[in-house]
Formats: sequence, structure tokens, C-alpha cells
Amino acid sequence: MKVPFTAPACRAARSATWAALRSPLSLTRWAVAGYESRETAEARCGKDADRLEMLLQAVEYRDLGVQRVDGWLESAREGLKTVTAQRIAEAVDVGLVRPLTGLAGGGAAPASPDRRG
Repeated sequence: MKVPFTAPACRAARSATWAALRSPLSLTRWAVAGYESRETAEARCGKDADRLEMLLQAVEYRDLGVQRVDGWLESAREGLKTVTAQRIAEAVDVGLVRPLTGLAGGGAAPASPDRRG
């Protein structure tokens, strides 16, 4: 059954949607479903940000000498959907973008080659 596109019908649909989302669990499920579906630009951007973080973490592990990160790197790259995220991954591949290391232990971030004095 198709609902007619009228102001009262839209208000009723919106009201029913918000009523269903009033519980924190429902709201959380709705947000996670939106993120996983990648239907919105925000969801695609968020998912790509997660993939880029995974890519940088794999690069950091590889730089520390951990073996067998190639599958992890490839998996992170394959999932990228936005052009911006793909360009960032390319910059990581050629060394223009590096993960920050040593920050958790209180150390300073390494200087980038073009900022050394």
C-alpha cells in the first residue's frame, strides 16, 4: 500500500519513526544500520575513516617489523569507496603520509622530512 505524499502523511510517518527511535537501543541499532549500509555520504566517509585507520595501523606494524601485514593492507585498501580516502591511501603507499608513532608512550611525533630544521 502506497502512502500518499501529503503533509499530514509525512508528519505521521515522521512521528512514527521518532516514536520507534525513542529507546537508546533502537537509536543505536538505527545508527549502526545506517553506518553499515553506507547509504549516506556520512556513512561512507565514516566507514572509509575506519579503513584508513586500519591501513595506517598496518603500516605502523609493518614499520616495526611485524610480518604478514600484506593481507591486512590490501583489505583496508579494497574497502575504500570515496575518492578522497583512495587518494589518502595512495599517499600512504608512496610514503607521503605516515602514521604517528610513539605518542602513546609520551614521545613526540616524528618530524616529517620537509619540516626538519
